[in-house]
Amino acid sequence: MVRPTPRVACSGTGDPDHPHPERPPPDELPSQRPALPHGDPGDLRLRGDVDPASVLVRRSLDERLQAEWNRAARSGTPLAVLFLDVDNFKAYNDHYGHQAGDTCLMRVAAVLGSQVKRAGDLCARYGGEEFVALMPQTPTSQARLMAEKVRSAVEEASIPHEHSPTAPVVTISCGVAAFVPTLDRAPEQLLHMADQALYLAKESGRNRVHQVDPE
Repeated sequence: MVRPTPRVACSGTGDPDHPHPERPPPDELPSQRPALPHGDPGDLRLRGDVDPASVLVRRSLDERLQAEWNRAARSGTPLAVLFLDVDNFKAYNDHYGHQAGDTCLMRVAAVLGSQVKRAGDLCARYGGEEFVALMPQTPTSQARLMAEKVRSAVEEASIPHEHSPTAPVVTISCGVAAFVPTLDRAPEQLLHMADQALYLAKESGRNRVHQVDPE
């Protein structure tokens, strides 16, 4: 299967003609970071109970992504993904400690869940300091607006981050991708496009939203 070449749109100072190098791994965390649970799909634990923000673990995301992909392909409606990363989280963990880092992730999860809350929407912790929001029946324009709302809400939560070169508070970068699925394509393509957009958001200075569209 030949994947479409993505086109990029961005908020901030990013270059839309920036090439698409392989995305490096997210900010590495010390080995003490909380492990992702892989048990029951309804398990919402993030080293203890996550703030009630309907943020699920990755196994639930994989199951729902496939189901929503199939549904959107049959109905001909767009499916959107927001891929979020907490900026400079390793520096946060190193300075404030791992317990504070866990609390920070829970607060970000709560903000995400408070914004992405339509019936059918799903928010999941993807790994480390990364989160994904899955939004059925959502075109790119609406997904981008939601990503900006989430980014702004996290910044306005004013979680102190004295060692961030981006801002004195915790911020996030966000990648956006959306299109109408087809059954001859894989749902991982949508995640990959959102991941590309997230990488470009981080490369362009962080605390911003980038969008990748198929041609």
